[in-house]
Amino acid sequence: MRRSNMLLSCCLLLIIGLILSGCSSSEKGNNNVEAFSKIDDIEIYSKALKSNMSFDVYTPPGYNPKLKYPVVYMLYGYGGSRGYVFDSMGLGQVADRLIANDDIAPLIIVSPDYGNSFAVNTVPGQGKNPGSVDEGSYEDYLLKEVLPYVDTNYSTVASREGRYVGGFSMGGYAALYLGFNHTDLFSKIGGHSAAIWDYTDSVYIRISGTGSTPRQR
Repeated sequence: MRRSNMLLSCCLLLIIGLILSGCSSSEKGNNNVEAFSKIDDIEIYSKALKSNMSFDVYTPPGYNPKLKYPVVYMLYGYGGSRGYVFDSMGLGQVADRLIANDDIAPLIIVSPDYGNSFAVNTVPGQGKNPGSVDEGSYEDYLLKEVLPYVDTNYSTVASREGRYVGGFSMGGYAALYLGFNHTDLFSKIGGHSAAIWDYTDSVYIRISGTGSTPRQR
């Protein structure tokens, strides 16, 4: 299982990493450069969800505040948590190795907690909830609170050109949903084995074509 998770991590990062153009800087200098990669555990109060929420932020080896780094928002699968991305999948170690081998450019990776919400804004009674989907303004929380925090507190390319979203299973759906509905915020999308959900009687739409039709936006 561990090997499988590492392979998935490589796949997800390579899909996005191979299309990165690298980080850029308007200044030269090595002040405050981090020798090794680091994962910060961040907690903020979410006004959208009216509760404390957490997310992990990976910064690469050689992280330099005077450089600007692209950011990948990596979203876990159903039943997971922000810790799964770095602890179980080992995404930080995979990123370290790919960066060291020059397979991808140095980048920042953010793994936010978003419950089992599929990263959409929902309210009780809006649609069919099978009983285990978290309802609330999760889309607003991610886009209006997590993104601004990261861009304010880390040296990011704070535009769609330097912002990417990816995930697997539920996170694959979340990446596709957020990426295609907010093209002003994200320029690259990676959805792996996306679990397509339409918040109706059919929670997952079968590839065979049976089930309900996805809601239109």
